[in-house]
Amino acid sequence: MKEKFRKISPPLEAVQVSPETEWEILEWLGKEGYAVHCEDGSFHIRVANPMLYLAAKVGDWIIKGEYGYFHTCKHADFKRLYIRDNQVIPETGS
Repeated sequence: MKEKFRKISPPLEAVQVSPETEWEILEWLGKEGYAVHCEDGSFHIRVANPMLYLAAKVGDWIIKGEYGYFHTCKHADFKRLYIRDNQVIPETGS
């Protein structure tokens, strides 16, 4: 019989990129990240992980995963995939 399952993941840390969180993020990333400021006034955060460099633009999220690696996630995907640790997981229909 086919059943539905949800992935069980350990809690993770995440910060949404914004002008207000830029310095908090850079402090959190340490040597694994830096900001790139563009001539038009925009910026993005470059994140190093063992495989490659990733870029997070304003509105994206930077996630510190289960094994301590940093990743980036677009806001729409983040909303679909994650809930705050203190939120109740909504039930879905069967």
